[in-house]
Amino acid sequence: MGKDDQLRSGRADSTDDSGAVEGEQCGPWKAADPRASGEEVNGTSLAPVFDDPHGTTHLKSAAFSQFAKPSQKHPFTFWPTPARDKTEIMGYSVRTDEWRYTCWFGFDGVRVVPKVDQILGQELYDHRGDPGELDWRGEHVNVVHQSEHGNVVKQLHAMVLGYIRLYPVVAP
Repeated sequence: MGKDDQLRSGRADSTDDSGAVEGEQCGPWKAADPRASGEEVNGTSLAPVFDDPHGTTHLKSAAFSQFAKPSQKHPFTFWPTPARDKTEIMGYSVRTDEWRYTCWFGFDGVRVVPKVDQILGQELYDHRGDPGELDWRGEHVNVVHQSEHGNVVKQLHAMVLGYIRLYPVVAP
């Protein structure tokens, strides 16, 4: 497979000279190996999932996401999405097979980091027994303050803190 074919197919082959790893995903907008140009590589290749969709050895134990809110004064206003330096609230979520936990932190828009000591809210949703339905009942009841889930909250909160990169952006 030639380089142009690889780029069109989104798959690099180990026989090329681009430095790409066999099975590594790429696209027509990028070189086969972004590390060759010094670009930071974020994430993990999905090639093992496509190659073995029923395998479990390549699965992560959790998925993480984050969501910015513009104002602490109006925390339920979502739009417009604020500029990074105008963000006042940042929510970080972790989703495991059994739970979804979100912690809302105050956000330092100048340093572009969450204020992990300023927790504005927490949510915990029970997905044990979730059959994959679109409107699962467990996604509508916040159980974060139920004492029997205290250890789950502590464990998932620690995972969120581990996920957050606390490296301030250096101003130019």
